Amino acid sequence: MDIPLLTDEARGWVGREFDMPPFTVTEKDIRKYEAGLGNEVPEHPDTAQPLLYTALVRPIAPVAELSADGLTEDRRAPVGEGRVMFGGIDVELVRPLVVGDQVRGRRRLESLEEKYGRRGPFVLATWRTEYVDAAGEPVIRETSTQILK
Repeated sequence: MDIPLLTDEARGWVGREFDMPPFTVTEKDIRKYEAGLGNEVPEHPDTAQPLLYTALVRPIAPVAELSADGLTEDRRAPVGEGRVMFGGIDVELVRPLVVGDQVRGRRRLESLEEKYGRRGPFVLATWRTEYVDAAGEPVIRETSTQILK
């Protein structure tokens, strides 16, 4: 008999919210991102590539503070052995990011669902994040999933 992965402690994470690091879109960020993609780098860009925000919101933390899978411990529910895999992402770009945008985001754990796959039990975690500009208007909505074991 398998021991359930989804404990009361883990269930207590549902509804937990986190502030994402705020950022301001700069010409330099756009230029660096374009160069990293291997694209032509515009001299004075005004609009960012749609997924630039992903490079700007990931927490910068010392390696000693990261788990074996490269996450900070406060970004996943305490399930099983603490292993996590990327399960997918759906991004809605409400409007393009432009130079000068001041953006902040709030991430919420929407659900934890225990499942059973070919390799045994796992928990599917669904997160929703909304990013807004300085006026509080949405610019990006993101739904992502993690596979926890």
